[in-house]
Amino acid sequence: MPSIFISYRRSDSQDVAGRIYDRLVQHFGKGSIFKDVDDIPPGVDFRQYLNDTLNQCQVVLAVMGANWLSALDDEGKRRLDNQSDWVRLELEEALKRQGVLVVPLLVSQARMPRVDELPESLQDLAYRNYREARPDPDFHKDMSRLIEGLEQYFTKSKHLYLRQLPQRSAASNSLTSFFMENSEAARNQRTLWAIILSICLLGAFAIGQLLQSNSEYQEEPAGESSLERYLRVTEGND
Repeated sequence: MPSIFISYRRSDSQDVAGRIYDRLVQHFGKGSIFKDVDDIPPGVDFRQYLNDTLNQCQVVLAVMGANWLSALDDEGKRRLDNQSDWVRLELEEALKRQGVLVVPLLVSQARMPRVDELPESLQDLAYRNYREARPDPDFHKDMSRLIEGLEQYFTKSKHLYLRQLPQRSAASNSLTSFFMENSEAARNQRTLWAIILSICLLGAFAIGQLLQSNSEYQEEPAGESSLERYLRVTEGND
């Protein structure tokens, strides 16, 4: 099932991010869209929570409004320069993943940031092909174009995965055949040795019986012949 993560800054694009979410849910289903990761349960490690959420996603939409790049914190410092900034963390993690498509989505007439305007960890974002979600009357047309592109990406990803399955199956079958052949050879070899051992044992038994018979024959006293018995009797009579 396709899964999409929406990254946005509340102070910059909360309202339009909600519209984007609703439009995507209408097409892909609610279970396919992730938003508001900063609403995590108390006590949960936000880094692990973010990591687990991104592991379920194939696409990250980086919603950029007019103030996305220049938004400031309470101390007057740019939020993107803060290594703990939620938006920065989300996009850093997404850009690290080879299997995740990161799409800049420009709203409220925002422009794409230049490389030198981004923290080093986010500079790859400047090279990503972007899409727009303009205000009405163009919003739904832009969203339809975005959804069409996402569908093409999901279809391509699915076909690529399915093409890899026969190769994996072939490799698995080859491995199975290898072990089966070796197992059969081992069984045949064991059978051969069992036959040879049986022949040797039978041969040894036969030789032993033969030697025992010869020994008994040699030890048995010779019988008295009729002539010898006759002479003995005759001599006795004399």
